[in-house]
Order: sequence, then structure tokens, then C-alpha cells
Amino acid sequence: MPPTSAIEVAQKRGDPAAVALAYRSLIGLCEKKGLVREAVGALEKFLELQPGDAEAAGKLAALKEPAPVRSIRKK
Repeated sequence: MPPTSAIEVAQKRGDPAAVALAYRSLIGLCEKKGLVREAVGALEKFLELQPGDAEAAGKLAALKEPAPVRSIRKK
């Protein structure tokens, strides 16, 4: 079966830099679509490949931070 994504193609070529770049693209797409859980998963994979990337680590921490709870008051 042929690879179905840029990530798979880069993995089959054994090109870790291309795999990281593909994950970075996936992260951006997930964020644009509001797919937080998927963005977190892609960020975790990206950070396995690029553990020193402070920007990605900060983005991951921000996405994992719980959203503030807002109370609804009846008027």
C-alpha cells in the first residue's frame, strides 16, 4: 500500500527533518480547524523529533492548559 501522507512519505525515506516539517504543517492545519486534541498529538510527535524546540513546547503547554471556567448567572 502506498504512503498516504507527507509524514508517511518522509518516514519511508528515513528523513527525520522532513518528518518534523510534515508534523509542523499538520499542527498548523489542526490549529486552524480548531482540532485541539489532534494538534496536541502532532505537537507531541514533533517534540519527539525536535525536543529542543521551545516554541513548540510552549504551544503544547498552552494547548494543554485547561480553559478557564466561566460561570453563567441568571439575570
